[in-house]
Amino acid sequence: MAAAFRRALEEYPSRRNGLSRSESQILAALAGGPRAPGDLFRAAHHDVEDPVFLGDAVFAIYARRLACCSEPALLPEDGGPIEPQGREEPPGPFWTRPVRLTDFGRALLDGREDWVATNGLDRWLGGVHLSGRRTRWRWDEEKRALVGP
Repeated sequence: MAAAFRRALEEYPSRRNGLSRSESQILAALAGGPRAPGDLFRAAHHDVEDPVFLGDAVFAIYARRLACCSEPALLPEDGGPIEPQGREEPPGPFWTRPVRLTDFGRALLDGREDWVATNGLDRWLGGVHLSGRRTRWRWDEEKRALVGP
């Protein structure tokens, strides 16, 4: 139970770059080059989580949030808009169009930029509403604890 609770807390914005663990894993999986979101989902979650933390629908929400903002961290490789997730068979454009890391996304991974300060936040985690360009609570990877300002 402690491990599951800690993993849930890792979804708070990091003190290092303002990204949740899941968001950081998405960007890290793109560091080697563009990937189709279907492959990215496996690389960013199935290959690094034990047990797998997100389903495909929530992963799609996270990926869209990283792309559809004032300063995106990832974008479709072809330069077009990121499409909403589809449920059609075979997988629709969201799952098959490769996405790439932006320069801002690389700066986030390196800890040189902060997602929250740049793009703001409007997200509920459990009963906590995180909003604005500053958050009261951040996840500290070194301390492995939720910390305040």
